[in-house]
Amino acid sequence: MYKEYCKLFFLYNTNLMKSNLHCFKSIFYVVLFVIFVLPADSSAQTDDPETAYNDQQLRLIKKGRKIFKAYQNAYKDKNGELPKINLQEAPLAGADLRGMNLDNADFREADLRGAHFGDKPAKKNVVLDNEDRVISGAAPVPPASLRNADFRGADIGENDLLVADLSLTDCEGANFSETDLTGAKFIKTKLKNSSFVECSLIGANFRKADMTDADMTDADVENCTFDRTILIRTQMAGLNVDECKMIDVILTEKALKDFQEKDKKNDNIYKN
Repeated sequence: MYKEYCKLFFLYNTNLMKSNLHCFKSIFYVVLFVIFVLPADSSAQTDDPETAYNDQQLRLIKKGRKIFKAYQNAYKDKNGELPKINLQEAPLAGADLRGMNLDNADFREADLRGAHFGDKPAKKNVVLDNEDRVISGAAPVPPASLRNADFRGADIGENDLLVADLSLTDCEGANFSETDLTGAKFIKTKLKNSSFVECSLIGANFRKADMTDADMTDADVENCTFDRTILIRTQMAGLNVDECKMIDVILTEKALKDFQEKDKKNDNIYKN
């Protein structure tokens, strides 16, 4: 299996090298794979049956987004689809998960305290040379993609004074039911059809997030901030809204349209 995996990966990158556009990227991924992944895999490591999560996937994720992307590409080339990410009960406190495709991932009961899924991009002036190559001011790391991820029972609260940051991420359809999200940041996050049933959202920030059709039934929203948040058809049964900050929230399709018209001269924060 090990030999087949290595052969598959190098075959994948060899095909990419045929294109001058991808040549440098391919060589870079090969070097990363050889240095960081092969030494670990060559020890005939198997998945520990006593852990609920996939040991190999956890190890590769902790090595960084480029290594994890190489793994996903190799798996997809062999199987025709991306691998199912199993991080159930995984120890990921403080992990940097930005730039990773974690759609449909299983984070149930995982320790995600202080995890870094996304943040506000820094404004940088990109300087190009005469061939349009970036000299300085490279683009920031993109947020993680978390569509339909399952966070039920996960701990996404504070860790060493750092809060989990899911700002700018795509969490459409994600399930956060019964999750500790104390202090978490969801600034400009896409949360359509997501579930926050019975969540601890104490001090969480949903500024400019899109929570259309989300379910927040019986969530604890003490000191929670909803600033220009889209709450169209959002289920809020059992919420004590007197305990949270509601600032210019958008509750109807008409209100959203009016807001977009008013803001049309600026970048529309809800535009895909």
